[in-house]
Amino acid sequence: MSLPNYQGFIIDIPVKKINRVFLLIILLNILLLFGTWLDNSRVIASKSYTIQTFLAQFNFAKENVGAAWYSSMLLLLVGLMAVLCFIMDMNRFVKPTDKILNYGWLLVAMIFILLSFDEMGSFHEIIGETALFKKMGNSKSGGWYAFYALIGLVALFMISFFLMKFKDNKRAFFLTVFAVLLFVSNPFQEKYEIYTWRHSPNPRLWQRPSFFLLLEEGSEILASFCFLYSFVLYSISIPSKSAKNTLEKGLSITLKLKTNIIFYILGLIGLAGVTMLLVKFNAWHLKRGDNGIPQNWFPSIMSFVTFLYSLYLFFIAEKESKSFFLSVILISLGTSIFFGCDMYEYKGSFLSKIPYLFLLLTIIAGTTALIKLRGLKATVLTAAWILFMALALFNKGFYPALFGYIASSILLITFFLYHRAMQENIGLKNV
Repeated sequence: MSLPNYQGFIIDIPVKKINRVFLLIILLNILLLFGTWLDNSRVIASKSYTIQTFLAQFNFAKENVGAAWYSSMLLLLVGLMAVLCFIMDMNRFVKPTDKILNYGWLLVAMIFILLSFDEMGSFHEIIGETALFKKMGNSKSGGWYAFYALIGLVALFMISFFLMKFKDNKRAFFLTVFAVLLFVSNPFQEKYEIYTWRHSPNPRLWQRPSFFLLLEEGSEILASFCFLYSFVLYSISIPSKSAKNTLEKGLSITLKLKTNIIFYILGLIGLAGVTMLLVKFNAWHLKRGDNGIPQNWFPSIMSFVTFLYSLYLFFIAEKESKSFFLSVILISLGTSIFFGCDMYEYKGSFLSKIPYLFLLLTIIAGTTALIKLRGLKATVLTAAWILFMALALFNKGFYPALFGYIASSILLITFFLYHRAMQENIGLKNV
């Protein structure tokens, strides 16, 4: 089992394949918007908990469901794409002023990663009532006004930054401005809905009109798509020496691995773990009825990053290794969805069996990994992954997310070590 001897990552994706990915995203957006209407309108009326739970997975307006997971991961992709744009710009610009401007990409990436977190944790529902924002205003709604002012500042920063970055790519610039306006419109849409609810003849019987719901959720998902598409357009316009075919446009980038990069990875994993604990135990984590579960975001994004990494390894691996990486792709994506949808809390005759099914798939994938990867280090890490996944699947409260995060981090480290070992043409047992 081997991989090409690349000293780092070489990403070379032609435009045709990129367009297929965007077509898939468009189709998923349409499907989920239709699912949002279908679940909200109660066209399919059923008292079955299983059917209700299944339909809810397609509803953007609900928390801890497939649609919320998808929206969060799409925002995460935008953030990761901003990081790639930063790396590409740092490789091609040499002037100090240009390099300073490039760091704006990292701020953009941070914004979208926070939005991804908020999408699953739904902090925007309560952020105006937290102590931090309440201190910024004197009136009862002062915290919310401070939050809206922050949104305005972020919007101004993004428009200014993209004006300077996309001055030679008008299509990318207009897409980003359009996306910013869509995001900014959301608080106003919510305010209008609250107004119509309060001024309805009977607020207790008031139901959210499907038009308002689709307009709000559609604005968010379209904005995410526009940002991702504009960033990819910009990256495609950047010439690269690593492209296999210079006549065919595409996303081409070479990332060289430093010898001590494993310490940076461990540092990021540790920092995210500490943040996860702060999110859980900090006083500003308010609880409400239909709220997101912020700690689920951490194992979900770690599994999603592992999914992207294994997808990369699948495409560069030799033919005999592809089936193994395909199984890792599926288990990583499944793990991300499992935690993103809070499946370990599901009830009902069928849905309550999902953790058992997931544990069986984990054991099968882990056993395959033990056979394929070999070596003491791979054996210990894979066994630890299975153990922590088992602990995650059969615990309550905060622990499933915590153990799931540890398990997903172990799996990511395992494949990183394997990848690096293959690049150095040695076995994992000698790393």
